[in-house]
Amino acid sequence: MDWIERHPEWSGGVTFAWLVLMITISAILRRSGKKPIFARPTKDALFVERWTSGRCLAPAWRAIGGAHNALMVAVRPSGGVIVHPHFPFSLGFLPEVWGLEAYPSAADIRDVEVRRGMLWSKHVRLQFRNGPKSFGCLELRLRDADGFIAALKRAGIRVDADPA
Repeated sequence: MDWIERHPEWSGGVTFAWLVLMITISAILRRSGKKPIFARPTKDALFVERWTSGRCLAPAWRAIGGAHNALMVAVRPSGGVIVHPHFPFSLGFLPEVWGLEAYPSAADIRDVEVRRGMLWSKHVRLQFRNGPKSFGCLELRLRDADGFIAALKRAGIRVDADPA
């Protein structure tokens, strides 16, 4: 700590180097784990919405975080859903910390519920199996929630009653 106090001109460089290191490690781990850095939907997607918002609700502490206009949401013809953050939000371990990345298949989706948000917005709550003994829950604020619901229904996924 004394060194930083004696050399304040280095604090910006050290901070920058730390950020570059964290982003580089994140990118390497994402590539080695076969996770994409750039959000790309499948070519045959039934629904795609880019730059949308959402948050993870399970576990509850993740609900304090979220993404505002930083997610890509797509529905596959098989009924699977893709939720992926756009670059640069896919780096820096943000998706892993806040649970903002999910690829549930149709068989893993447990419940889809449409809720009325503030004013005229609709929130779509997507609950899914996230592993053998764990579940995930995402709340998505889509501009075209009706299109998302229609795509899920076309893919054969049951959706709870739409709010009026």
